[in-house]
Amino acid sequence: MPSLEHVVFAGAVLLVVAVAAFFVLRSHKAAEALAPRAGAGARAAPADARAPRPRRRSTLDGPGQAMVVSAYGMRGRRESMQDAHFAVADKKGAVAGVFDGCGGARASRACADLLGGDEDRRRALRDAGAGEAAIAAWLEACEARVLAASEAGGWIDASTALVARVNGSDVAVGWLGDSRAVLAVDDGKGGLAALDLSVDHKASNPREAKRVRAAGGFVGRTEQEARASGARALLGKMAPALAFRANKKSAFRVYPGGIALTRCVGARPLKFKNLVTATPETFARPCDGAEAFLILACDGVWDVLDGAAAVKCCAAVAPEKAAETLVYHAHNKGSTDNLTAVVLSWP
Repeated sequence: MPSLEHVVFAGAVLLVVAVAAFFVLRSHKAAEALAPRAGAGARAAPADARAPRPRRRSTLDGPGQAMVVSAYGMRGRRESMQDAHFAVADKKGAVAGVFDGCGGARASRACADLLGGDEDRRRALRDAGAGEAAIAAWLEACEARVLAASEAGGWIDASTALVARVNGSDVAVGWLGDSRAVLAVDDGKGGLAALDLSVDHKASNPREAKRVRAAGGFVGRTEQEARASGARALLGKMAPALAFRANKKSAFRVYPGGIALTRCVGARPLKFKNLVTATPETFARPCDGAEAFLILACDGVWDVLDGAAAVKCCAAVAPEKAAETLVYHAHNKGSTDNLTAVVLSWP
């Protein structure tokens, strides 16, 4: 005779089968709506990020003032600070990066030290004609350095890596992970529009989840959910707490490993089978004079603010105070993570 647990489970399955098709269809439509608008390839930012804008401010195409750099990081509600950042600007442009550590601060600090410790490499990055290629090469060098250090030191920390360079010709960004770049530009109506220049590399991103599964990995809020199939997987779409003891608000993760990021620097044990990779994505937008400022921030900011809210926050204060104001605003909104932001403002 079936056990009571089996009877309850079978009954639950029967209850959801009648409406499963409807909810599955709805979830697929929602996933499509939330999926990145860019296609395959390096340029993963929204298409309208390339749209020409009315000329608002001077571009960095001749003598003038240097960009204004605002940078700020705080531990927030975490027990330790694992973020790192670097930024520098002159009359020719700027180079900056934010790095959000996972499992420790060694990988993130190694990235910031590499960007800040080599002036020749930084100058070459700023002046390179092919900004996307130069940033991708720098991120690959960063991954090699972190993996070598982690193997020598016996640690397995990971980090996001978001790097931007600005010069007189374009704004170029490259990234691994879920630190995000948002560009504030003139909206043609007297205000500012927020343009996302990056797309998060997380297991909740349908495009990234598809890549992980194609490589032989699993994606779910728990490993049980990630590996489920058939009726149990169907039940999980409706009642994850019943089927897998999973909270609907919990982050989707990559298994084996249990990391929410699908691309990062470091995380040496998780690089097998390329389930988690260090292949960067890049994007460049020509400067047309409509640019006001560029925000680079870790997910402690983006967990509680969207691009429009971040732009509004930064625009309300002097450029020199933009990053600090943004970080404290996100903290006051309830962020539970470390918080780091760099804001580069056009002169």
